Amino acid sequence: MFHAAEAAFAGELAPDVAPPGTIPMTVKFIARVGRRGDSALVLIGEKENQASPYTAYRAFSIDLRTKVKSPVRSKEMEGFWMWRLEKVAHLDSADGTDVLFQFVTCTECESERLLGSFHYSESSRAWELREWSKEDGPWLMIGSDPQYSDDGVYYYDCLHAVRDFTGSGLEGVAIRCQESLAPDIEKPAKRITRDETVLYATQNGKLTRMVMAPASSLSVTVTTALCATRPRSRLCHGQTAAPGRPGKKSP
Repeated sequence: MFHAAEAAFAGELAPDVAPPGTIPMTVKFIARVGRRGDSALVLIGEKENQASPYTAYRAFSIDLRTKVKSPVRSKEMEGFWMWRLEKVAHLDSADGTDVLFQFVTCTECESERLLGSFHYSESSRAWELREWSKEDGPWLMIGSDPQYSDDGVYYYDCLHAVRDFTGSGLEGVAIRCQESLAPDIEKPAKRITRDETVLYATQNGKLTRMVMAPASSLSVTVTTALCATRPRSRLCHGQTAAPGRPGKKSP
């Protein structure tokens, strides 16, 4: 599959010829190839040069019969810096395939770490980005550098887990993020502005976004699973997940 992908994507693998004032990507390679039926998911890595510590990745879906290629991206996100595989999962059916991954929004900056999924669509017979919900779109935040704004500095403590939370045989995605604000950078006393635990799990055949209420048995299951990923997290020191009201988020 790798040799076939290299031949099919010879143009995309060619070093950039960048106009003046831009930085070309001179090193390109096939990083991953996945196949479902006659459709392949191809991930291409790109670097400025061999010594660069940063790699950006672009994803494509290709029909192996017709050789028709299409990029797998959102309007806001064409590539994925420091892409990392999270898990191959079955989120909405036993036959469904989701390739969950995480990446950072930028390098040498105040970046966010996001979770996304390459989902195989039975209807189009191609790979596409999964839309988690109307509220979230294709990206779920699972971590962030401090974010500076006119209000002060926002800090984020997050946990996430991917597993079968409901006993349905299908995996779900749970995320807890606590947002804190330090209004005065010289006196970094923080106040919590948001603390929310959300579960994305299939109900009645549809992936559903659920905000966890602290008293529910499912919330206890989710909190236990989240804390198992990082037992020493301060979010797990005798605390339980609380829905909370969203606070103002830095731009």
